[in-house]
Amino acid sequence: MKRKIIQSGFLYLTGLAITMTSLSIKAACVLIPRSGNDIPPGTIVSTSLSSGNNAIQMPQDIAPGTELFRVTARQTNYATYQTNCNNNTSKKNYYTLGRFTNAAPAVALASTPYGVAYETGIPGIGLAIQTGAGTLTLGEKTYYSNTCNNITSSCGTNGQDANITYILVKTGNITNGSINLATLPMLESVTGGNNSPGSDIVIFRSILSGTVNFTQATCALAEKSKTVKLGEHKHTTFLDSTPYTPWVDASIDLINCNHGGAQYYSIQQVGYSNTNTLTDLGATNIANAQWSLKLTPLTIIDSNNGIMALDPQPDSATGVGIQLSTTNTATPGLVKFNQPVNGTMIAGMNQTMRIPLYARYIRTGTIVTGGKADGKVTYTVEYK
Repeated sequence: MKRKIIQSGFLYLTGLAITMTSLSIKAACVLIPRSGNDIPPGTIVSTSLSSGNNAIQMPQDIAPGTELFRVTARQTNYATYQTNCNNNTSKKNYYTLGRFTNAAPAVALASTPYGVAYETGIPGIGLAIQTGAGTLTLGEKTYYSNTCNNITSSCGTNGQDANITYILVKTGNITNGSINLATLPMLESVTGGNNSPGSDIVIFRSILSGTVNFTQATCALAEKSKTVKLGEHKHTTFLDSTPYTPWVDASIDLINCNHGGAQYYSIQQVGYSNTNTLTDLGATNIANAQWSLKLTPLTIIDSNNGIMALDPQPDSATGVGIQLSTTNTATPGLVKFNQPVNGTMIAGMNQTMRIPLYARYIRTGTIVTGGKADGKVTYTVEYK
C-alpha cells in the first residue's frame, strides 16, 4: 500500500496590486512635397532683414497703444506647403501659427489694437506681434482653406500664412533714444494639426537688424519768470470810448528747440524671404509738432475775454484789470483761460521761437481809482 504524502499550507496575499497601463502613440506631423513649390521636409525658411537706420519723430501726446513702426517678414520662398498629421483628412485639423523661439518677454501693455505688447527694454516702447496674411495675434491659428487630398491625406496652405509682423507701439512715457532691432525676441512660424499636439513643424524664422531712433519735439524756456511793464496811466484814460491801454509785448521765448516741424511715425516696411530685401511703405501718420500754452491767473474776471484781476494790495487801483491776447491787432486774439493756446513748433535743431502774447490794462468797473496795478499769471508750456 502506497502512502500519499500531502502537504498543505496557506498563501497570504497582502497589498498586491496589478496595474494596467495603456501605451499611447502620439501622432506625428510630416511635410509631404507635392510640387516644386512645396517646402521640402526638414527645411526651415529663414530671412535676415536689415531695416537700416530709421528716424521716428512723434508727438508726445499720442495715446498708449499707438503704432510707431512695423516690419513684416514675409514667407515667399514657397507658394504652398503640405502637412500630414497621422493621415487626418480634415482641413480644419491643420493650422499655421506664430510663436516665440524662446520664453516670451514680460508684458508691457495688456491691450493694444494689435494684441498684447511685450517689453523691449526701452521705456515706453513695446513690441506687438501679428502673424499670417491678416491680423492674427501671436499664437492664433490660421486654419487651412485648401481641400485635403485623399491620396496623400495632406492639406496645403499659402506661404503668406507664415508671415510675421513686428509692431513697435507706445506703452508709456518715451524719452529720446533708440532700439536695436536685433535685440527683439526671435519668432518663428510652425504648422501642425490639432490631432497631434507637440508635433508642430517649424517652417519659417525671421531675423531682424537695424536701428529705430525715437525723438520727440522739445524746447526750453528762455526765462523761468518774466516781468512785463505795462506803464503808468491816468485814471482818465479809461473813461473815453476806448477804455484800455495800448498792447505791450509779453511774448514767451523758447530756446534749444529740437525735432519740431513734421512728425513721422507708423513707418511700415515689408521684407521678402526669397530676396532678403526690405520695401519701405512710408509713414502712415504725419503731423506737425505742437506747442501748447496754458495761462493761469490768480483771479479771473472774464475767462472768455482774457481778463484777469489785479493782485490784491492795500493800495491797489480799482475798476481795472489786465487783458491778455495772442495778437496786438485791432481784432485781438483774446486768450480764453479755460482753453490752451496752441501753435506749430519750429523744425530743425537748436532753434529758437517765440510764443506771441500781449497784455494791456482794461476798465472792468464803472469807477476807476488810482493805485498799484500789478498782476501775476502762471504759464505752462507743453510740447505735443
